[in-house]
Amino acid sequence: MTKKLTLYKLTTQDGKTRTGCLNETQWGENITNHADLSLPAILCTAGVIHAYESPLLAMLLNPLHAEIENPQLWEAEGEIVVRDNQLKCGCRSLTTTKKIPVPEITTEQKIRFAIGCGATVCSDPKFLQWAVDWLSGEDKTAAVAWAAAEWTAAAAAEAAAAEAAARAAWAARTAWAARTEAAEVSAREEAAWAAWAAARVADIDLFTIAVWAMTEEGLEELRERLEK
Repeated sequence: MTKKLTLYKLTTQDGKTRTGCLNETQWGENITNHADLSLPAILCTAGVIHAYESPLLAMLLNPLHAEIENPQLWEAEGEIVVRDNQLKCGCRSLTTTKKIPVPEITTEQKIRFAIGCGATVCSDPKFLQWAVDWLSGEDKTAAVAWAAAEWTAAAAAEAAAAEAAARAAWAARTAWAARTEAAEVSAREEAAWAAWAAARVADIDLFTIAVWAMTEEGLEELRERLEK
């Protein structure tokens, strides 16, 4: 028998998903919703209900998936029947049990998450040196971040690895070039896309990278965390 796990669900402030669509769904305390069991269990279809295995990833990846503005976060229970790496999972039914605080993630932490994803799959030495310098605070200038994006896009062997690294650099460049609302939006979106691109290359541990991104540790400490 498949074990029910603690999962996480994002909804609007009034507890809905797919607002305004034919499959608009209402969630709340101890509310269970079911997928269409006549359909195969495939992500991004009515055959499963989308959830996350980490509250941090729920928030970091929201721009990649539902793009819910000002979401609520619910603790939930469900049996996972399908996964896309650690990006998201799908259940045949899901119960939201209680509302929990939304993690507060800064722009810099989103950039760190993007950098961690890029550094995990990209071995280009110029990008990695830039990442070390940025994380240490030695060089957070927009010009160097721009150069890092160009280096990795040209030099990385795997196209998706290049994309992950370039997005990490782009997120940093945008946010540090102008500390504005637009920069915050860019960092949020690029962090999510960096995770997606990295996951296309390898079965990477996004849970660990997300937790690391909330710290002030460097790449060496990330590698140590990933090796445990």
